[in-house]
Amino acid sequence: MLEGHCENHGELQLMRKLLYFGLILLLLGIACVVVAEANLQNVRSVDVGDNKIPGLAWYFACNLTSGNTYWVYIESNAAWGVPFSDGSFNSSQPVSVTITSPGGGVTSLEAFFYGISSSSPEYREGTPPAIVGVTYENVDSSSLSVNMNSATILFSVEKSGTYNVSVLNDGWILNSPPDFFVFYEQVSSNNGTYTLLASAGGGLGIFGGVTVVVSVFRKGGAKHKRTHK
Repeated sequence: MLEGHCENHGELQLMRKLLYFGLILLLLGIACVVVAEANLQNVRSVDVGDNKIPGLAWYFACNLTSGNTYWVYIESNAAWGVPFSDGSFNSSQPVSVTITSPGGGVTSLEAFFYGISSSSPEYREGTPPAIVGVTYENVDSSSLSVNMNSATILFSVEKSGTYNVSVLNDGWILNSPPDFFVFYEQVSSNNGTYTLLASAGGGLGIFGGVTVVVSVFRKGGAKHKRTHK
């Protein structure tokens, strides 16, 4: 009788250890998956072409690769900020922009720039107006796919080649070209390390979960046998 009691007690102890071990694996697996997913979704911008050195120009062209996502930064001319700082404009103003694809197709849009009034406590002298919104008028869908919900000029390339971004010399920016353009590629941290971490975390989580379930059932069975003895 005593021998059976000791054996049952030993089994309970083993199941308890398995339960703790399973819980640790389960939590470790979940942590690995969370960390991996956070990094897989992380996106950074890489400068793939700019005309910062040449300076003032109404356009800039860059060779882009199919399947990649890019966004275009337009640094406004200091003169663009004057009507905002002196109070002439109190809302964002449109600037006409075109993107010419390798095949000659044209995507036209209005990029809305906004600057801060000199009377605002947030005003900093020399801070140029920036793009706060984009409205597309025509899209060359055979060459690129635009993100309508983005406040920047953001698009994915369907056809590799040279893309030319131009600012129209018209309206309130007449004879004041932008300072420079920058093409940025959106690069995901979706590399092998985080993919492997996600897979490993998923495996650990499943194994830990199974271990927890088995230990709970086995522990319940051991208690049942102990009660009947």
